[in-house]
Order: sequence, then structure tokens, then C-alpha cells
Amino acid sequence: MVFCGGKDAQAGQALPGGGAVASASATSASREGARGTAPAAPAPAPSASVKWTPTAQEAKKRAEALSMPLPAKPEEITQNTDDGAVSTAKYAIELYNYTYATGHVDEYKSLCVSEKRSCVKTVASVQRLHNKGGWVSPINVVFTEGYVRKDAKDVVVQLRYFQSEAIEYSGTGEKKLIAATKCVALLTLKYDGTEWKVEVIYIEDDK
Repeated sequence: MVFCGGKDAQAGQALPGGGAVASASATSASREGARGTAPAAPAPAPSASVKWTPTAQEAKKRAEALSMPLPAKPEEITQNTDDGAVSTAKYAIELYNYTYATGHVDEYKSLCVSEKRSCVKTVASVQRLHNKGGWVSPINVVFTEGYVRKDAKDVVVQLRYFQSEAIEYSGTGEKKLIAATKCVALLTLKYDGTEWKVEVIYIEDDK
């Protein structure tokens, strides 16, 4: 989603979308905190009075997105260690993409608990997109780096990863390409005594 383009999963449109770490993502509806969007296949916008009906192929792609498997919660999430923080940060990125693909926000809300945009606006963006019948095709992520930064007073995990190309379907007949790209993400986490929680996600293109 996922997440690049110098957006702040809390800010504009950047990661599956919106709100947060998210523009390594798509966004128009849109994934706040996700990355650049280029028109995938320009199509005339339908009249506001005409409800968009997906083609058979689009309906199949939507069904595939909605059935995307829930990312496995890492066992390390309960460990108050650097490894626990890094594993949780990677889980957050994968969960962000899952949320935009499926429209299921409960797991994301449980992990990303602050009032920052990367937590609150991502949920609102996902719900808005899916309420219109839209979705984001599943995004595959390959992590290449992950560590806890030692130059911050808070626990900040830096990740680098590659995300595959995807498409955001608006639910009105419009499509936006989410280009394959390399991303760098900064996630602020806090250990609540039981497990790690995410407070802020920031993602941008890895130049």
C-alpha cells in the first residue's frame, strides 16, 4: 500500500492506503501514507446517478483481494526487545496492506492505537474506500532491512522493503496504479507491558 511517496501514514495519500504509513500505497480514496499513483487505465468517470458495476474480471480480482489471508501476528510482539519491535513493525506494514485489500480494520486498530493520523485516518480511509465498493489489490512486500534506531528517544524502527505493483479500484470505475517501488519506513512503537503497539508510521520512497 503500500506506503511511499514521502507521505506520513498520517498524512495525505501515500502504503494498502491511506492514512498512514501508508504512500507506499495507493491513494485516491486513498491510502494515506502510501505511494505515488499513476493512472492505470483511464476510463471515463461514470455519472453520479449511475452505480458502477464491476466487470467479471474486476469482480474476480475484488474477491481475491477480500479473501487475502490475515498476516500472522509475530510471537516476538510480546517480547520487550529490539527483535520484538522490529518484528512488530514488519507486521504493521503487512497489516496495513491487508486492511486496504480486505476492508477489515479491527486488527489494524488493535495494533495502531494512537490518535495520530497514521492510526486514525487509515481506518477512516479504508472504510470510505470499501463502502464505495472499492479495494486495493494485494501488495507483496519483501523486507531488506530492519533495526531499532539508536538516535531517537522513543523506540523507532527503520525498515527498508520492496513492494510489488498494485491497483487501487475506487468503486466508481476509476483505477489508479500503485507502482512497484523501494520504500523506507519509520515506525514509532511503545511496549504496553504485554506487547508492542504502533503509534506512528511514516513511509517514503527509498531514493
